[in-house]
Amino acid sequence: MEIEQLELIFTPKQIEAIELMAKAIVSQQETRIEEFNGWVGMEEFEKQSNRSSTKISEILCKPSIRKRADFENGGWVYYPKGKGDRWSFKYKPMMEFINLRFYHEMKGK
Repeated sequence: MEIEQLELIFTPKQIEAIELMAKAIVSQQETRIEEFNGWVGMEEFEKQSNRSSTKISEILCKPSIRKRADFENGGWVYYPKGKGDRWSFKYKPMMEFINLRFYHEMKGK
């Protein structure tokens, strides 16, 4: 069975409206990221950094990073202490670390 392809034709006003809606959606997403500064789990950072939890935890467990990242020292990472504990990250500082420092920190490996 052949699937028929439809050719959509939009007017210039429709194209303009679609572009405005797309820009609004992107702006809302960027604003939400900028405004949010709460705690999130490892799963969120796997998505955001496009790295595995194994690689993220490996980097964050380096002694030089752990000392400054641990929330008990004023950092942005909650390190699991017991069996039921999970990783938690303060969103903005962790995103800054991922975006600005992650690759630099991996060079030493």
